[in-house]
Amino acid sequence: YGTCDSTKFYNTVEYKGSTYACRTTKSWTTLSSTEKNLGVCTPKIYGKLDTLKSSGTSYICDSTGWRNIALEDVAGKCDSTKFYKTVEYKSSTYICRTTNKWETLTSTEKNLGICTSKMYGQIDTVKSSGTGYICDTTGWRTANVYDYYGPCDSTKLYTSKTINGIAYGCQNAKSWEKLTYPTTAFGFCTSKLVGTMKADSTGKVYICDSIWRAATKSEVLGTCDVDSAGLEKTYSSIKYACVNKEWRTYTSLERTLGLCYKGTLDKTASDGVETYICKENGWKKYTIEDAYGKCT
Repeated sequence: YGTCDSTKFYNTVEYKGSTYACRTTKSWTTLSSTEKNLGVCTPKIYGKLDTLKSSGTSYICDSTGWRNIALEDVAGKCDSTKFYKTVEYKSSTYICRTTNKWETLTSTEKNLGICTSKMYGQIDTVKSSGTGYICDTTGWRTANVYDYYGPCDSTKLYTSKTINGIAYGCQNAKSWEKLTYPTTAFGFCTSKLVGTMKADSTGKVYICDSIWRAATKSEVLGTCDVDSAGLEKTYSSIKYACVNKEWRTYTSLERTLGLCYKGTLDKTASDGVETYICKENGWKKYTIEDAYGKCT
């Protein structure tokens, strides 16, 4: 077949059961497995796409020979003429970003579609998670309370809103803040409520003092005076009574029979076994002398 020179470039010949091609390196070499299936890649077919039937692998012919096909071979270069365009490639969807790069879609884009300049400011929700997103110059991002309700100002003072399962409140007419317990239970601590006390479901008492805070023992019990004698109150699950101008805890008998103080003197009560009478120094067993007086 003679010397492999420019007059024979890309010619193929059969020799001793093998196929040879004259390369631009001026040498006869056997065909690669890809060339055996797709033919020799010559300048006349540069840009041609073809696929191996045996494997389904796609190739393109260029100055390097047959090479695996790339995304740009299918979709072209990502430039301003293709911004936001999508293509399917190898079981994935790609989009031409304004950064001049082909990139796969995000999970949010797969759910909500492509965020384009025409959609800036649009809010949408991913149904599977309930999360809200807003389209802006960065793409889809998680929407915040400002996106939904605007700034926290005097028109929204002491209003609350829940976004993506989180409660926010406009408490200072300056910024939305995450609401924490116990505000989420009692509402806002306003100037009109300063000094107000409220108990939660566990019995813990809070007081409004610019914010809701745990009330102290003295704040919960208050003043113990003559007018408060016999008054009962609970603090931290402990019961207290106002006796002789002092808050004290109950004795073991008082927990069963009730409070024994000046207002209940000489009253009787029973624990189901014994009968007791209230005296100056507390509950005492009720005797016959208590009933009929001293025997003289």
